[in-house]
Amino acid sequence: MSFSSKAMEKILKRKVPVAVYYWDINLVGDYWNCFGRPRIYHHTISATLLYGLREALAVFCEEGMSKFIKRHDDCSKQLKNGLLSLGLELLVSNEKWRLPTVTTIKVPTGVDWKAVCEYAMKNHLVEISGGLGPTFGTVFRVGIMGTNATEERVDLLLKIIKESLSKTSTFFDKSKL
Repeated sequence: MSFSSKAMEKILKRKVPVAVYYWDINLVGDYWNCFGRPRIYHHTISATLLYGLREALAVFCEEGMSKFIKRHDDCSKQLKNGLLSLGLELLVSNEKWRLPTVTTIKVPTGVDWKAVCEYAMKNHLVEISGGLGPTFGTVFRVGIMGTNATEERVDLLLKIIKESLSKTSTFFDKSKL
């Protein structure tokens, strides 16, 4: 995680205490000895998370930065084009503001977002998340990143989204499937 100097200035001058212990960047920074203050105990890092991070960095180094970024960009375009071809609408209309790794899709009118998410998980072990905060109940969120950023995985995700929508709603004309 990194912060701009402007963000760090705001963080360090914050007057209102952070409501959630694990989100207090000052405490996390002290844990990692980022600010030159005495190191404090903040949390115990999960060994499996560190092994996962190490493996992700090894894959990244082996593939190389330009190939890694291109693969994610290509998969992002493939996913977004596939979603649009299914008749779905993306929340972020301006392409340059869209993330390559997480895509937010507007829930079509008459579709039960929760039923779609539950169907995908129950039948395919694929997690489609709902919206958070002001987008709760109005969007789906899907991620394609890391080893899942392949053409085959994107095709599979699009198939699962289409099936989940068709099995849980009348969004698709089932006679055309």
